[in-house]
Amino acid sequence: RECKAYFVEEKYLELIKGMRQPRCPVCPGRPEFQNAKAVITHLSKEHQLHYCTICLDNRKVFFCEQKLYSKESLEHHIKTGDVVVDGKMRGTLEGHPPCDFCKRNFYSKDELFDHMRKNHYLCDLCERDGARHQYYRNYREPE
Repeated sequence: RECKAYFVEEKYLELIKGMRQPRCPVCPGRPEFQNAKAVITHLSKEHQLHYCTICLDNRKVFFCEQKLYSKESLEHHIKTGDVVVDGKMRGTLEGHPPCDFCKRNFYSKDELFDHMRKNHYLCDLCERDGARHQYYRNYREPE
């Protein structure tokens, strides 16, 4: 894959190419794989480790910088979040907030809020009465 960026020195281009190459972070020698899906499958079958697919789709880091989880720790991560993110302690743990209607988790409250506005019904009467952000599955539900 071609990298569409300018580098002052060739060594930086090679460094970035290496970071973009899907590799197993567990196996000795860190073998390369054809694509991210192949690494994900390998990690699951061979090491019982998983990436958070929500983070893979939304977290703005290189693939090699994504965090790996056991099945149990992945469930905990989705529900409550991580204490340390990108080497920094977090003051609060939030996890990936769920939509109570769709039973789907989102990367952050911002993505959940966008989803709610686009896919669910906001009650105007509730808003006028001071109940902010009162959503319903569909238009008929508040009746």
